[in-house]
Amino acid sequence: TFTASWTALAKHYLHTGQLHLATSLWHQMQQAGLPRLECRLVEGMLVEGTGDFEGAGRLLQAAFAEHSDIKLLDEAARIYLERGFYRECISVLQQMRQSRPDDVTVLLNLATAFEAVGEIQRSIECLENALIADQSSTEIRVRIDRLRGPAKNTD
Repeated sequence: TFTASWTALAKHYLHTGQLHLATSLWHQMQQAGLPRLECRLVEGMLVEGTGDFEGAGRLLQAAFAEHSDIKLLDEAARIYLERGFYRECISVLQQMRQSRPDDVTVLLNLATAFEAVGEIQRSIECLENALIADQSSTEIRVRIDRLRGPAKNTD
């Protein structure tokens, strides 16, 4: 859609280090009367672009409270996970899991965040749930085996 292309363009500007163009585009989006939800999504990306990763996540979480659109939480979780704010990421992903309990991506990201904070058993539980949803995934099986460690010989 038209609005999605504005958001994609803002992402492009941010990923190529053109914060000034992304900011200008955000102002144009607001002046054009584009949906507030999309403006808030781009606003979160702009805050991330300034290096305030925690602030970007909080802004997107607040926008979710206002708009109830899961893509705001998706973006907040991505920022938190990529930037090492694992406890915040866990909180967001657990909130997402309430509406998407079998979402493999949510479960895998949650497993990654739990592993990063040393909660290995919880990470394994998330991976096992992801494996139920995607039984053919060898990647998930490998991750579970790696976290469980080498099998002990009982002989």
